[in-house]
Amino acid sequence: MLLTGFTTQNLAMATTFGAYGLIVATLTREFQTSNSLVALGLGMISLCVGLAAPVVGMLLDRWSVRSVMLLGALTAAIGFITAAQAQSIAVFLFCFGLLVGLGITFVGPLPSAKLAGGWFPQAPGKAIGFIGIALLIRSLPLTRRTACKVMPVRRPIAVQTASHRDVCGRSACLADCCSRAV
Repeated sequence: MLLTGFTTQNLAMATTFGAYGLIVATLTREFQTSNSLVALGLGMISLCVGLAAPVVGMLLDRWSVRSVMLLGALTAAIGFITAAQAQSIAVFLFCFGLLVGLGITFVGPLPSAKLAGGWFPQAPGKAIGFIGIALLIRSLPLTRRTACKVMPVRRPIAVQTASHRDVCGRSACLADCCSRAV
C-alpha cells in the first residue's frame, strides 16, 4: 500500500507541477500570449488543490480511498485530454487548472496519506513521510535536460520544449494507470 500511495501521489504531482514547465514556451508560442498568462495554470491548480482539500477530506470519511482516487484519476484524465485538444488559452487554463487540479487533489496527497496511515497505524508518520517523497516531480525536468545534452538533436526546439498536446496526452495515460493501480 505504501508503494501505491507513493506512486499515485508522485504521478499526480509530476504530471502537473513537474511537467508544466516543459510546456510553457510552447503554450506561449502556440496561443500567442504572455508567459504570465500561461503561468496562471499553475496558480489555478494550486488554488484548486487548496479549495478542494476539505471536500476530499469529507469524501474520504464517507467513501473508500479507492473510490476517491478513481474519481480523481478519471477527472484528471478528462482534464488532460480536453486540455490537449484546447484551441484557446482560456479553454486550456480551464481544463488544466480546474479539471486536472480537482483530479490531482482527489488522487494526490490526502488519499495517499489516508491510505498509508490506515495500513500502518503503529507508525503513520513514517508511512506518510515515505509516500511524501517527491521523487518524480524533480526527476522529470532533469530527465529532459539530460536528454538535451546527451542525444544529438536535429531540431533543438522539439527537445527543449514539449507540446502541450503531447504532455497532456501522456499525462492522461498516466492518470489511467493511477486508476488501475487503485
